[in-house]
Amino acid sequence: MFHRLLGALPTAVFVGGLTMAAWAAARNLVANPSFEKVEKAKVGEPREVPTEWRFYVIVMPAADRADTSTAHTGKTSFHFSLGEKAKAFLHSAAFPVTTGTKYRVRVWAKGQGSLGLEMLWWKRYPENIAMCEHHRDAKEPVKAAADWKVIEATFTAPEEATKAYLRLVGVNGDLWVDDVEVTAQS
Repeated sequence: MFHRLLGALPTAVFVGGLTMAAWAAARNLVANPSFEKVEKAKVGEPREVPTEWRFYVIVMPAADRADTSTAHTGKTSFHFSLGEKAKAFLHSAAFPVTTGTKYRVRVWAKGQGSLGLEMLWWKRYPENIAMCEHHRDAKEPVKAAADWKVIEATFTAPEEATKAYLRLVGVNGDLWVDDVEVTAQS
């Protein structure tokens, strides 16, 4: 009996290893992907904003906030409040990447605006910051809709990349985003 169990051990280890590899490949690299964790904004109008994310206005008028009036899942989404021809960025926290690995980005969006996806690649970040020679990959903005729809892209980490962060690019109208996912593809 003991020898039969011992003989099954390599199979169990192999299957378990495959399961762990699949889990690691599918693990979301983005912190606070559904914007459920919020904090009081440190600058600007009093409002709650998602932790682990930073908002940047590129073309006015633009504003941001965590929004509990609508969400794809959970209780909170992120709201880009954008005037006509306005543009703003929402940056994730940096996460580790592996050179040559493909990363799938999926974001749920709705509203009148459009959403672009960008991955910014770093040799070193945030200490002694250094960009990769191939610094940015982008998917041009896609028009959102009245109901939630997924917007996705796949980017490959360039040579020397050790870190990346995701930039959500909101343009031209109110836009809600939720359930952000960045996963390594095997």
